[in-house]
Amino acid sequence: MPNGRTALKYIYGRAFRAPNAFESYYTDGATMELPDVPLKKENIESHEVVLERTLTPWLGFTADAFYNNLDNLIDQVVDPATGLPRAVNVGADRGRGLEFELEAKRASGLSARASYALADAQDLIEGRRLANSPLQQAKFNSTLPIKRHVLAALELLYTSTQQSYQGTRVPASFLTNLTLSTRPLWGGWEFQAVATTYSTGVGGSYGPERIASRHLAGWAELPFQTLVSIACRPQAGRQVKRGRPRAGLGIAGLACLGAALALCLPCASGQQRDERAVRAAYVFNLTKYVQWPQEKIGVDHRVQRQSTTGEKLRELLEGKASESRSIHVVLVSPEEDLPMCAILYLTDPPSKKLRGLARQAREQGNSHRGRD
Repeated sequence: MPNGRTALKYIYGRAFRAPNAFESYYTDGATMELPDVPLKKENIESHEVVLERTLTPWLGFTADAFYNNLDNLIDQVVDPATGLPRAVNVGADRGRGLEFELEAKRASGLSARASYALADAQDLIEGRRLANSPLQQAKFNSTLPIKRHVLAALELLYTSTQQSYQGTRVPASFLTNLTLSTRPLWGGWEFQAVATTYSTGVGGSYGPERIASRHLAGWAELPFQTLVSIACRPQAGRQVKRGRPRAGLGIAGLACLGAALALCLPCASGQQRDERAVRAAYVFNLTKYVQWPQEKIGVDHRVQRQSTTGEKLRELLEGKASESRSIHVVLVSPEEDLPMCAILYLTDPPSKKLRGLARQAREQGNSHRGRD
């Protein structure tokens, strides 16, 4: 029952969207025609039940159930008499789900929050789940004071598989943000370093060959990416004072900067190691979206002496099947004649030779990629 530590809420809402001028009045007789009947407003009705419970002075729990119903949604349909699209009130969607959250805040400054959402969004007319609507999402974030002026924050976000607007399957993804920041130091300056890792197809670590193998197995997105950014800025509304900074604050800023550089070095090294495998995966994905006339897909790689991309292409792509055709990789130098191939991959040859090879490839009807 509701008491000083428990709250129970019921939230009800209604809203509408009126059709705009384009939907109601636009026509050109060639690509769009007027609605046959006046458009009605779109409607949404929402119901939500929220339970909030204080478990301890520093720990709270929240549960949320919701139901949303949308009708009279405006969409375009083709008039069978004219073959032209027009706007009509034809759509109806429904969304329902559950959310759970656990939040902790300690007097020491340590805080953490974990949440999970299960949401089902359906197109009631077509009887399928809506695009860009994952069924499950989970999130965790935490802040930890390291020193008096330095904070560390971690954020984890998981999103389950979903379908894009183009009808393709988007695999599950996992996003990690690690942030090191300082409170305002001398003159109000703040330092911040952020490392972001995005991966698709959760389920293990990804080295260069693992990345390429996932691509070669048909994955649509890059399975593992890491970005690092460093920022320092004066606090808003404060002027930077000139003078000698206090030693403790200077050490805190240098410590944050050093940690940021430590984050950068392994990420940069891993990115360099993965680059050739990602290039090979890019070429392989290209083969799946082109209709090839040959039984074999030839990849002609113009390689320089100092380049190792060609060997990686051969290692990862040679003999692979793409749309029932096998891939054959040929390594040649820029001075050799261009053989018959489906894809021409150029590794930074001289500009004049590049233009000549590209022109020759077009004459032979080949696909080509400009630079490594």
